Amino acid sequence: MKGTANTRILKRSIIKHIKKGKALGVGVGNDFSTLSSSGDGFVSVSAMGAGESGETALLNAANNLATCGAEPTEMLVGITAGEETPEQQIRDAMHSLTEEAGRYGIRIAGGNTFYSGQGADLQFTVTLLGQAPEEYVSGRRSPRAGDKIVISGFAGEYGAREIVKAKADDMTDRFAGSYLEGVISSEMEPYIKDTAGAFLESGAVSVHDVSYGGIYRSLEEISERCSLGIRVIHERIPVRQSTIEICEYWNINPYMLLGTGSVVAVVPEDKIEEMEKLLQERNIPYSVAGELTKEGCREVVSQNSDMKRSLTYYEIDEIFK
Repeated sequence: MKGTANTRILKRSIIKHIKKGKALGVGVGNDFSTLSSSGDGFVSVSAMGAGESGETALLNAANNLATCGAEPTEMLVGITAGEETPEQQIRDAMHSLTEEAGRYGIRIAGGNTFYSGQGADLQFTVTLLGQAPEEYVSGRRSPRAGDKIVISGFAGEYGAREIVKAKADDMTDRFAGSYLEGVISSEMEPYIKDTAGAFLESGAVSVHDVSYGGIYRSLEEISERCSLGIRVIHERIPVRQSTIEICEYWNINPYMLLGTGSVVAVVPEDKIEEMEKLLQERNIPYSVAGELTKEGCREVVSQNSDMKRSLTYYEIDEIFK
């Protein structure tokens, strides 16, 4: 398995026990945790990210923190290395992570390196600390039935690009080299700071980044977090044709594929016009794809056919064998 543990495991074996300590912000679909209020209109928050490279772990953590409008300031790094991992590999990985942290303006405040298992694999865990405007953390009302589901970015685009990077040589029987190169060179922005900030500015009551498990998992997590049903129109979920074609080749559901760089927001109906104006001004692509409902159903339906799919607790498939 690669990716975030599935929702059932999170609920019954992890969050259930954390809740006993009354930790703030811990729950399915919550991308960050609240640490304390500074009393000057800002709140100290934290978020974590993991990956096979330090840059990926940092990006995941930064995107989680961006959902509350936080600016990351400090970082803790955890490295798990196989017993056969050479020191130079760790050194090179840390050099790359340090450079990336510098681009974010983040200071590395500490961490830990642990050897475990065979082989020469590296796994990174990054914890970011930052400050978020209090109005974005606790100053918004709770989501309600009738609030709109708005999606920015394209389902599975990041995952499709990563597949091509890793498997391009295995795909030349179907796709031209220029086609695959076009997928890799896509100008998508994986860091969601600007998009999340625009949603928050325009009145979104909840912002969630799309990651492992894709857009379907994100929709299910929003429903879980809000304790409301959710209904989304299939044709209104943005997806690129190239992503569909690559997923068809590997028999992968594009709506369950790694969706880094995409955002799902819950926006009150009376804020939609303001949101659309702001996103259009900033050239941020979006789609008003559905809404929260009083009913407990979590479903994606087609407006052109009888297609209906229930959103349940999805497992994360390992793509790269």
